[in-house]
Amino acid sequence: MASELVIGSGARDLYRGIDGVYFTASNPTPGTGIIGHAAPTTFDSTKPYLYLWNNGPNWVCPMYLRLTLTVASVGNTIMRFTTAVDPGTPTTGKYSSGGTALTPQNTRSDSNKGSNATIYVGAVVVTTATTPRRVLFNQTYRTVLGVVGDVYQMNFASHEMMDPASLITTGTAVSNVAFGHAPVVVAPGHSFLVHQWAASQSTGPTFEVEFAYLEFPVVAQ
Repeated sequence: MASELVIGSGARDLYRGIDGVYFTASNPTPGTGIIGHAAPTTFDSTKPYLYLWNNGPNWVCPMYLRLTLTVASVGNTIMRFTTAVDPGTPTTGKYSSGGTALTPQNTRSDSNKGSNATIYVGAVVVTTATTPRRVLFNQTYRTVLGVVGDVYQMNFASHEMMDPASLITTGTAVSNVAFGHAPVVVAPGHSFLVHQWAASQSTGPTFEVEFAYLEFPVVAQ
């Protein structure tokens, strides 16, 4: 495979695309947003904004999640995200109701390789974990109410990829903020969850979503 070659970090994602293992998933209708939960004022493990279930034999590795605010939330004075993985392996995943299904697309135009990930975004409800969920990251992206046009980005395993690193995060100006996070590897049958919540929030934000990830064959450990 091309990704086995020794390459510079700048060409890393290109070669993963050439291998046909790079996927993106975005809003079904470009230019429209998907609203989250009505009032997630605390971290609620059953109410993610994004839910991914790895329904296949490969590892799923998130690369980045880009959220563009199209309708601001109401009542909150902070924009916080919590990311978790769920090691539970039910045969149908942890999805219960709500949200909008995203259709993954292979970024190599001539590849017929499909994704085994099931992805929902919005006011998603998942079942209570029987195996403790692992909370991986807690991050504040805004310390005031969000502004339409804000972009919040999570770069996984990409501390050097800060695009943009940060523009102003206070006041009423549009804010673009990206944070690098540690790598996340979602094993077969496991789930990946991203939660948005904020104290005093009465209406959740609406985001246009772009999510990218890789699928790699599992290697015996």
